[in-house]
Amino acid sequence: MWGTVESGNAAATSAVGFNSLSFVGFNPALFSWTIGNVGELELDGRLSPGAASIGFEEYRNLAGPAVDIQFSYNGDLWASGVVNEVRSEVVNVNAVTGTGTGLVTLTSAGVDADFFNEVIALTAGSGELNYTFTGFNPVNAQGLFNSVGSFTAVPEPSEYAMVFGVLGIGVMLIRRKRLASHPCMTS
Repeated sequence: MWGTVESGNAAATSAVGFNSLSFVGFNPALFSWTIGNVGELELDGRLSPGAASIGFEEYRNLAGPAVDIQFSYNGDLWASGVVNEVRSEVVNVNAVTGTGTGLVTLTSAGVDADFFNEVIALTAGSGELNYTFTGFNPVNAQGLFNSVGSFTAVPEPSEYAMVFGVLGIGVMLIRRKRLASHPCMTS
C-alpha cells in the first residue's frame, strides 16, 4: 500500500485492564498516542489479497533510527518507547477497511510515571505492549488512516512458566488427594 509508515496518532475510546487508567475522572478521549516523530517503518512483508483470500502488509524498522511512540494524557507525556512492528490485513481485494496488530516497547516514563510503571510490572520489565486495531480505514492515498483499537501488556515467558508450574502443582496435588482417597488405595 504505502511502502513506509512515517507517522500516526490515535485517541482511546475506552481503557480496560490498566489500573493507572482507572482513576476518578479519567476520560479515555484524553489518552492518546503518537508514532513517528522520529524514524519510519518500512514494508517488510506482504501478500496481495485475492477475490476470496486475505492480504496483509507488515512494517518494521529495517534501518535508521527506531520509530518512536509517545503516550499522553490531556497533553502530558506519560510514557514513550519504540514501535517494533505493524501488520495490517484485509479480507479480500474488494475490502476498503481492515484490521491489524502490532508491538511496541515502552522505554521511559513521562511526567506521570504510573502508566509506565504499571506496564513494566505487568510485563516483568520488558515494557512490551501488543495492540490490535479494527475499523482500519484509509483516509487518503498518502497513508493517513483512522482506526479503533486496544493495547494489552505482553507477559514475559517466565510468567507463563510460573503460571503453568503452579497449575501443574495444583493438578498433581488434586490427583494425589484422589489417589489417597480411592478405595483400592486404603488399607
